Amino acid sequence: MSYNKAKIYFDGSHFIAIPQENFPKRKKKSNPIKEKQNVCLDDNNNVIPEPKEELSEIVLPSGRVLTEVEWKGNKLVPVKKKPQVTRISRKELFEKLYKEFNELKRKEKREKIIESMLTCFKDREQTEKYVDENLTRKVNNAIVRKIRLCRKAYLQRNWNYFATFTYSDELHTEETFKEYLRNILKHRVKRKDWKYIGVWERGGKNKRLHFHALMYIPDGTMDGENVEEKYFDTTARKMRSAYVNTYFTDKIGRCDFEPIFVPMDLGNCLGYLLKYIEKSNDKIVYGGKLPTGIISTVLDDDILCSIGIDDKKAVLYDKFLCITDDGEIIGEANKENLDKLPKWF
Repeated sequence: MSYNKAKIYFDGSHFIAIPQENFPKRKKKSNPIKEKQNVCLDDNNNVIPEPKEELSEIVLPSGRVLTEVEWKGNKLVPVKKKPQVTRISRKELFEKLYKEFNELKRKEKREKIIESMLTCFKDREQTEKYVDENLTRKVNNAIVRKIRLCRKAYLQRNWNYFATFTYSDELHTEETFKEYLRNILKHRVKRKDWKYIGVWERGGKNKRLHFHALMYIPDGTMDGENVEEKYFDTTARKMRSAYVNTYFTDKIGRCDFEPIFVPMDLGNCLGYLLKYIEKSNDKIVYGGKLPTGIISTVLDDDILCSIGIDDKKAVLYDKFLCITDDGEIIGEANKENLDKLPKWF
């Protein structure tokens, strides 16, 4: 039995096919429920009750206090104004608290968020239910992001550098560093076909911002030169080597481009990126066209075995036939033929 228009991704060792009929498209909700409940914050970002309206007053130079009035119909009435406070939704408050307590252990983080949001609900039971639902959402979102990251990285496969960018105080502030690096990488992606997957991370002691990126840089498109330098690693207490790029060092600061030689290196780099996703919970930054997988008709003879819950996925032979939607057989799976197939992102 063949699979028509199956989604195929690479897991690092085998191609895995997801038959189209096993994963139907989700129907969009006609009336999605949007959270409109807002909460008020004071100057210290603590949740406070909705402030009551107060009469607006005017103090004259003589010290006399007058109530500000306005015309309503043919009468003068006092103007009522609400004190200026910050209003955010409960979801925005949860996201703010989650980021604030992110470095705590899960149990302690949960308790801190619940205590901070008690005044947003009628009782503790409702607060716990709301916080637990959102904590589950954060975990599920992180899992989906990790899966997407691995599939994009393994399908590309020809990564050649793992780069770390750290700004110099003499050249940039944290804000200008992020803006400048994003601009440089955006231009390299557009003009020189660079590709990268990166995460922002802060150092352990001084909390200095870094950018770690898995990169594909085509031959002859690297700016400057990569020069090997020896340095003493104070953490490991031994000498190490680093490949410092002269162009990025002059423009940004410390920039290490560690070459990737074997698939094991790619696995280690992915583990490094995944660790920082858990640590910082920040979004992954993608540059260039990085599909999650390909779409191809799969013949029964190309299926090695079924896997997954209820056998909803299939492991393919390494040299499976690449077949378009029109039934055209392009040839056995290799980089050239895979590039000709439709992609899914």
